[in-house]
Amino acid sequence: MDARGFHHFYIGMILILLWFIILIYKESNFTLMLIAGITIAIDDAVQHYKQLKDPKYRSFLHKLYGKTLYKLGFIRRLNALFDKVFGR
Repeated sequence: MDARGFHHFYIGMILILLWFIILIYKESNFTLMLIAGITIAIDDAVQHYKQLKDPKYRSFLHKLYGKTLYKLGFIRRLNALFDKVFGR
């Protein structure tokens, strides 16, 4: 897995966007999805900040993401797409 990419950040942002879409169209409260998205995005941002001093640092969520979601082909393709969009 490429440590330079904001890959679990992407998943957090997708959850946040899904929360807004669901909120708008269903008028439901999916607070847990929003909290999860924000938590994941912040975790990734903090990880990359800490990697400025310790390039080998990996957060717990990064390790969990690498052992679970990253093994799915469509997630790797989604990562590659986001890397192209965001210039990685």
